[in-house]
Amino acid sequence: MDLLAIKNSFACPWIIGGDFNTIRNRSDRSSCVGLVNGSREFNSFIDNCKSVDLPLMGKKFTWYRPNSKRSRLDRFLLEEQWLIYFNDFSQQGLNRSVSDHMSLRLLFIGLHLHSGGQSSMW
Repeated sequence: MDLLAIKNSFACPWIIGGDFNTIRNRSDRSSCVGLVNGSREFNSFIDNCKSVDLPLMGKKFTWYRPNSKRSRLDRFLLEEQWLIYFNDFSQQGLNRSVSDHMSLRLLFIGLHLHSGGQSSMW
């Protein structure tokens, strides 16, 4: 079963995060001349899932090789409906430890409360 089928099996908005092992555009990789295989497919997947790829705060890349190669392979994708309920989402890159991948933290600030109309206390 592919991720789009899994996403479509849920009625509620979803968030998915992890190592997607591909980049979305050239700026996601240091010294990148063109798009890599899978970039178009990955961007299409994000569009088909009606997802948002949040900007990465604090860091530019999430994967580092000893030979100075760097890429943004890891990310959180969240369905657009989340933005209706929460004012502000961001993802933050944390300091690397043992892994060649950086850990990410998903942050949200504030809750949007929508009502069906004005109510009166009296």
